[in-house]
Amino acid sequence: MRNIRFCVLFGVCAMAILLAQTDRGVITGTVKDASGAVVPGAQVTAIQTSTNANFKTKTTTSGDFTVPSLPVGNYLVRVENIGFKTHLASNIVVAAGATVPLDVTLELGTTQQTVEVVANAQLLQTEAGRVATEVSNRLVDELPVVVNGAVRSPFDLSASTAEVNSTGQYRVGGGHGGAYGMTLDGTSVTTAGQLDSNGVTWTQINTPSVDALTEFSVTAAGFKADVGHASGGTMSFVSKSGTNAFHGDAYEFLRNQVLDAKGFFGATKPVYKQNDFGVTAGGPVWIPKLYHGRDKTFFFVSYEGFRNRAGATPTPYSVPPQEFFTGDLHNYVDATGKMYQIYDPGSTAFANGSYTRTPFPNNLIPQSRIDPISKSIIGFVQPLLKSNVSGLVPGTSGYVRNNYLSNGTTIAPNNKFSIKGDQVLTSRQRVSFFFGRTRQQDLYGPTGAPGLPSPLAGNPGYNRSDVYRISHDFTISPTFLNRFYAGGNNWEQNHGSFATFSGAPQSQGIPTTTTGWKEKGICIPNYPDCNDDFPQVNFSNSEFTNWGVAAPNGSDNIVVEFHDDMTKTTGRHTFKWGYYYNNTHYNGFGLQNIAGNVTFQALNTSVPLVTSQATGGGSAFASFLLGQVSGYSLDTPRYLATMFRTNQMYFQDDWRVSEHLTLNLGLRFELNQPPMVGQDQASDLSLTLPNPAAGGIPGALIFAGSGPGRIGSRTLVDGWNGFGPRLGFAYALNSKTAIRGAATRSFGPITYVGNSSHNLGIVQRITVSDQTQGLSPLWVLQDGAPAWSQVPNIDPSVGNGSNVPYYNGKSASTPSDDLTYAFNIERQLTANTVVEVGYLGMLSAGTQSALLAYNQIYYPNLPANLSPFTASGRTLLNSQVGSAVANAAGVVAPWSGFNKLWGTGSSVAQSLRPFPQYSAVDTINGQGDRIGHSTYHSMQVKFSKRYSSGLTVQASYVLSKLLTDADSGGGTPENHYNRSLEKSIASYDQTHVVKLNYVYELPFGKGRKFLSNKSVGSAILGGWRFSGIQNYSSGTPFALGTTVSFPIFNGGNRPTVAAYDGWRGAIAGGKFDPAVDKFLQPASFFGTQPTDVLGTMTRYNPKLRNWPGFGESVSMARSITLKEQKHLDFRWEAFNLLNRTQFGALSGGGTLQNANFGLWRTQANSGRRMQVSLKLYW
Repeated sequence: MRNIRFCVLFGVCAMAILLAQTDRGVITGTVKDASGAVVPGAQVTAIQTSTNANFKTKTTTSGDFTVPSLPVGNYLVRVENIGFKTHLASNIVVAAGATVPLDVTLELGTTQQTVEVVANAQLLQTEAGRVATEVSNRLVDELPVVVNGAVRSPFDLSASTAEVNSTGQYRVGGGHGGAYGMTLDGTSVTTAGQLDSNGVTWTQINTPSVDALTEFSVTAAGFKADVGHASGGTMSFVSKSGTNAFHGDAYEFLRNQVLDAKGFFGATKPVYKQNDFGVTAGGPVWIPKLYHGRDKTFFFVSYEGFRNRAGATPTPYSVPPQEFFTGDLHNYVDATGKMYQIYDPGSTAFANGSYTRTPFPNNLIPQSRIDPISKSIIGFVQPLLKSNVSGLVPGTSGYVRNNYLSNGTTIAPNNKFSIKGDQVLTSRQRVSFFFGRTRQQDLYGPTGAPGLPSPLAGNPGYNRSDVYRISHDFTISPTFLNRFYAGGNNWEQNHGSFATFSGAPQSQGIPTTTTGWKEKGICIPNYPDCNDDFPQVNFSNSEFTNWGVAAPNGSDNIVVEFHDDMTKTTGRHTFKWGYYYNNTHYNGFGLQNIAGNVTFQALNTSVPLVTSQATGGGSAFASFLLGQVSGYSLDTPRYLATMFRTNQMYFQDDWRVSEHLTLNLGLRFELNQPPMVGQDQASDLSLTLPNPAAGGIPGALIFAGSGPGRIGSRTLVDGWNGFGPRLGFAYALNSKTAIRGAATRSFGPITYVGNSSHNLGIVQRITVSDQTQGLSPLWVLQDGAPAWSQVPNIDPSVGNGSNVPYYNGKSASTPSDDLTYAFNIERQLTANTVVEVGYLGMLSAGTQSALLAYNQIYYPNLPANLSPFTASGRTLLNSQVGSAVANAAGVVAPWSGFNKLWGTGSSVAQSLRPFPQYSAVDTINGQGDRIGHSTYHSMQVKFSKRYSSGLTVQASYVLSKLLTDADSGGGTPENHYNRSLEKSIASYDQTHVVKLNYVYELPFGKGRKFLSNKSVGSAILGGWRFSGIQNYSSGTPFALGTTVSFPIFNGGNRPTVAAYDGWRGAIAGGKFDPAVDKFLQPASFFGTQPTDVLGTMTRYNPKLRNWPGFGESVSMARSITLKEQKHLDFRWEAFNLLNRTQFGALSGGGTLQNANFGLWRTQANSGRRMQVSLKLYW
């Protein structure tokens, strides 16, 4: 049977990171008789009222029962036993991940007699130490969710819970940014690149429409052993299922800039129209006269679409005037009208100790001197680059700059479709499946591409995702359940120029050729495939707008996982054990720079070695005409498939010690296999292997696989394994008060950071820039790129002169180690309200960081004359090896070929690095920098009111402090050899956070307290509903920067400050005005920055915060009943209702030496946005 299931999984979803079946819930309790004696052997049946699905168990010898793995929803619980009346308890609500307590007292009688009880569902959590927030279907459906450039996102709702911090990267609880877990129907929807800054964007591609979700929960502590592979917490979404009644909705949300307020710094509101629309439908499968699936077969389908239209905002670009293409540059002038003289690089001569060149008379370059490749490119681009600005005067600066206006726009059509099916096979078996499909494109609008015409500009792309889920529940016996569930995600992102993108528009006569450039003569010799794409031509110093864009690139992000869980109830114990497997792929691909990427600079056609264009003249465009390449990049095509695999097992015992005390005891074992790249296309740094091309000094590449030069293994590092114990308790002090606590050790996910990095020697990636200050070109365009090594090039020295990735040994497969502690007291205030006060703490080690700088100079060992903290020492460090000053100091090259490798970069400082053959040892993109540490403490107060009298409320207040040395993998250390200096308040720490969510139905109209009869007042006032999400938070801590630096290749310097108080600047008039007031004291307040020591300031000042966050999102809705089971909702929704401004980053990034130091010129939030919608429910 298990083999069949495995085949079904991979046959259905040949493509998905862990968590457990947190999409399900549990009902548990004890059955007693009127005397208080336990009743063993009683039949307990939980009946889902919407589908009549039955879930059966029996009480144990101690009278306890557990009905596990229940789909979310409303239940009727029936308890039967011979000699007792049948007990019926209705209105039992099971939420995702929740354990619902239900104790039953049976009355003497016969089973034909019944006792019906409408359960007043207990709000207290008395069965587990879990710290979580559940968001019900009512809140999911009725809280305002903004349409903001894409389909509505469930992440907007998750950010409204107490456990989520959405400042910067999303994080849950005290977890690292982007390291949370997220599931759909129990199986992960996260991606291999989640720790990347695009984590949220990437993950939400895999989620279904908001209207296809029934509810979700966020858990931050008290994980049982069946949950893992997540740091800080989990977000669990549950898709909607069909019921015995046909139901659904159809909707349209409209956004228009007319309804919005402009931003604080915005002079106008650009035209921007957005439409979000869709339909859902669900019910029993019914085929007239053939099949009726009531109580057995159900479906639910959803479609959501998004369309937008952006108004054209004319944007200026710079293109060469038409005569420039023929070699006539006499109108190339500066702001005063003075011509920049162009010099002939072919006339460069050396005499009397200096270099000279002959000018081109009147800046006329003969046609015979124009490079043939340049001529071919000109033949294609010249017709596209005709100035469309009127009134230009030759001989003026405006004639050659900002002389082309683009009205181009982008559009982002998006379509989400999903279908879910549920089938009751027998009274003991049921299966379900889910399929979701997302297609999102980034295309050009009707006015063409922003920027220059395609293929000279533009970066269209698409995201597509297919999500699969399948599950099978098998009740082996009344107290023994097996649940198998599996899934996969196949998400692909692709970006590139329209020259190679199949979705290119044909409007405006813009060429959209996909290949065939060689036939047009546009082929730079010796590039891997010049026929595939239009080359990128770059003009230095923004002389003219560059031509061409990166060719197609992106990644396939495939996740496959499956779980098998067993649940057994015996006595007062509910045992659960299971196995979990996950295989996460990051398949990076790219064709960048395979057809050409060349740069031209003015220095090649200027007075030799004169870097000022004002005095030396020259033109990057003239250098292009003459084919004088000053920089280039060359890549071979790449497709590198990296796999991250994990196997995990767990055992959990939920022990109901007494009717007051429950213990949650568990243990999880996790085994991470080392990352593996498909077809052995991977290399890594060995810190000890002699480098043959660097005189045998340590530090060379090793290669995966078998064969000459390889290590004989498909993996380059070792795997990891660890045990995570879980302990929780819940104690019911009385019927109104519960005390809960938990202590758990869990491990975070191993996900990809950065790009396809471990490919040195596998693919060729060359970037070279001019080292002669324009005295000679790197090469001439018509001659083609210099010869390069064919790949694969299994050479341990192939990475010399470049940035080398490093797995850092076992670190590449070692997850974060998270210790989480929680203690909560919960008090039920009324039948429908509860308040909870608790502590949540977390200690994390081994988080993704950027703390390692293996190639930093160890300056304490330097002699005094080489001290980076003296002016003379810095001069010596910056001098070239072999120069007179270096020779006088006795500095010698670390090997004979050092100067040849580094050219003008062969500095004394470079020679003194631990690995002088490399520009950097990259552990962050190399997946090996997992040494961060964080400490989180918080007090959390939560209040909730379940729906009654038309009102539902969730409110929370969190007081917290987060210390870390690694802010979501960002930053680099000031001193690699003293990384303890990096520990500070976290960049995304927020001391105070208040959140309020509510839905309130006005008490007027049919079924309400007032005006319930038909009347004019009822018609006017009836059916109104208000809802809102209000968030208020402290600002994040502030950091300063400095331009003082030292040539030791560290991660940058920080200022030195005398104190952390008094940084705030004065405010004129008592109200902050960014046009007048400075947020900070003047730079002089912080003193002259020393140049003889590294800065001593902590990374972030905990006593000064950036602008706080205030946000009110509200919805006003009117529900109009059309007929029974049908009603129409009209909604008006506003986001940032009061149009509050949250200022963003300071100008100059808070750098002390910046002229705009202390000024605010950006806005972090959006101005007020409004949308209207219609939603038909049936």
